[in-house]
Amino acid sequence: MLKISDALAKIVDVNDFLKAGLAHRLFNLSQLSRYLKPLIEARLQKEVKESAILMNLSRMQRDYSKSYKFTDQFLVEKISVQANLFTATFAKSPVLHKQVNQFYKWIQKFKGFISISESSKEITIIVEVGFLERMPEFIKADPIFIKKNLTGIGVQFDAEYTKTPGFLYLVLQKTTLQGVNLIEVFSTYTEFMIFVDHEDTKLAFDTLYSCFKGF
Repeated sequence: MLKISDALAKIVDVNDFLKAGLAHRLFNLSQLSRYLKPLIEARLQKEVKESAILMNLSRMQRDYSKSYKFTDQFLVEKISVQANLFTATFAKSPVLHKQVNQFYKWIQKFKGFISISESSKEITIIVEVGFLERMPEFIKADPIFIKKNLTGIGVQFDAEYTKTPGFLYLVLQKTTLQGVNLIEVFSTYTEFMIFVDHEDTKLAFDTLYSCFKGF
């Protein structure tokens, strides 16, 4: 039979926001107990007392304070900025895929910036705005979504961090706490790029630099 501690652990273990809040002692535990009470009761299928949840949260907070990996232990090797970009998303099809590849090859002749991401139904490209006027020559479809005035901020990190849960989440968490709207997010093995509105560039860069600088 599940205990309160078991149910609480299941909730916290999948929520990095709760982990970080407990580790940094950011929460009013009485209020948090009240907030989590219905979630715990749903897992246990019975009523529980807030005081019992509070006792378990206090113990959990003490443990996380000792073991949680704080953000200042994550260091990046390089932060890069690519300004004057636009993004366009298209409905995916074999013809569209071929056209995007042709556009990519043409831009590479000029060593321009282009990044491509695709899902099962869509293809998104992020390109230097100087190539926008020439895009219709290669891609004949109308975009589902298009936005200019983007800046890409790339965070390059050591490959060892790929083994550490939560690193990419921390990058998103810090920018989210600043109210920065992320238009797109791309990643590779050791680089994570966020794309933000031009107006948010300085705040996003300064935030990531302050939190993760290691170079």
